[in-house]
Amino acid sequence: MPPGAHRSGPWKDAAPPDPASVAAKAGASPGWWDSVQKDLAAGEYAAHEVEGAGLTAVNRAQGLRVSFAPSRVAIRPAGAASDSEAWVWQWETRAWGRPGAMHPLPPVKPLAEGSRVQYVRSGVLERYTNAAAGLTQAFTLATRPDSIGLLTIEGRVLPGPATTHIEPDSASFVVRDARGADALAAVKLVAHDATGKRLRASLSLPERTLLALRIDDSRATYPLGVEMTLGTPAPPDTTHAAPPTPHRAK
Repeated sequence: MPPGAHRSGPWKDAAPPDPASVAAKAGASPGWWDSVQKDLAAGEYAAHEVEGAGLTAVNRAQGLRVSFAPSRVAIRPAGAASDSEAWVWQWETRAWGRPGAMHPLPPVKPLAEGSRVQYVRSGVLERYTNAAAGLTQAFTLATRPDSIGLLTIEGRVLPGPATTHIEPDSASFVVRDARGADALAAVKLVAHDATGKRLRASLSLPERTLLALRIDDSRATYPLGVEMTLGTPAPPDTTHAAPPTPHRAK
């Protein structure tokens, strides 16, 4: 139909055909359209090489842009053209093991497959999955490290306009921008062993630029998985808040 033309006759008030119905009439499988929609959604969150920025993924739902380099992962607002325009939070995975017996984790080239980016190291798989719910950071540890104490994964938080705040023995943290406003939140730190058993896990900030994930693996069966999700902080819950006092004109 030419631009600006109007429907007439029996099609004047007809709604556009449903793609799923069209597919069914054409002989496509019942789940074909759902599969197409899922593929389109997954492609939106895929990581791509960007000139001048390297491997990058955009999270439209969270309003974030993530850059993956061999030595670090950087998260910033999706609309920021440079670090000087807004906050940026940068993480470097440094070591794993137990207190006093940590094993360094050297930089490696990130490998992208759709919305998933992986850092493959001997004994430790680090991966990031970009989705509408947020950026999930996950570690898979193949074997139990020697020595005693809590299993620990350490990362360096690079200094910058964003600061990390965490409560003792917490399973989450918040990143605040230069104005002190909450800009990024990490929630749902979860650890589980090969049998699916949930393990006690917490976060700590032993130094200003050192963030540690600590897991009680004393009765765990390896391999072991650890993950948490980073995203835009949820707005405060005002469901039970007292109604505002109406202003009375004098």
